[in-house]
Amino acid sequence: MTTHGPSPGRAPAPSSASDPAPDLAPGSGSDAVPAPAPDFGTDRTNCPRLLVALSELDELIGQAVDMPGRSLSDPELDSAVLDCSVLLARLAALRLGLVREMHGRGSAQREGATSTAALLRTRLRIRPGEAQRLLALAVNDDLTATGTALTAGTISIDQAFAIHTALRVLPREVDLTRRREAEALLLQCADTFDPADLALLGRHIRERLTDIDTSPGGGSPDPAGNNSDGESESGNDHIGGGDGNAGDGADGDDPASRRHLSITDLSNGMTRISGELDAEGVALLRTALDSLAAPT
Repeated sequence: MTTHGPSPGRAPAPSSASDPAPDLAPGSGSDAVPAPAPDFGTDRTNCPRLLVALSELDELIGQAVDMPGRSLSDPELDSAVLDCSVLLARLAALRLGLVREMHGRGSAQREGATSTAALLRTRLRIRPGEAQRLLALAVNDDLTATGTALTAGTISIDQAFAIHTALRVLPREVDLTRRREAEALLLQCADTFDPADLALLGRHIRERLTDIDTSPGGGSPDPAGNNSDGESESGNDHIGGGDGNAGDGADGDDPASRRHLSITDLSNGMTRISGELDAEGVALLRTALDSLAAPT
């Protein structure tokens, strides 16, 4: 997809690049312009500076997409792909902040929409479930560390969604300290694991923090009642790429490609755990499970 000029549906914001820098020194004359407040406000054209920044970013991206990637060396190409991912994450964090502001202002009511999620679904042309997910993450006040990581571009938006879901389904009796610990561990694991892996790790954290009634008919740690009744494949949780067959040689000697973890709930109440993790992966897993299982 090639982008030229401003994005569809957004008029180009006036640019202040050609304006001379205002003289902000005290007593510099009657034409002196007061210094704008940092990080917000308007520029000298009375256009909100956030819109100016977005317009300038849009223009730069329009230039970048027309630059051939074939001119890059292999290391430069790898770096460019990673840089794009970081920018996508940081833009996602910016959008979440704007969605939060939109929700706080009651924009949906003013626009005649039934809810903020409905307004997002219409404006962004996304599925209802995606709109709900976006709004829930935007208005969550408990994910300070996750928001910081997303703003820095060290995690992706999908990883942020996975962490948000994992913390949202923790038992109500889990206190704030434990929730902060769980969030920190999931963020640490995000350096290695993808969103699907984080979702599964979040489930195991929830189960470790759930008081289970072991009496007949006792409650399940899975609120949805999705525990398996046997050893069928449908009862397996699986972390890792491919089909989970470690050491099949399909991906050569790359440890990351062979990494997998399968957890099967058995009909007798026991659980079978099998898999193969690299040193970093098993260290993160042990840290996550051991620290959460420690007595308080």
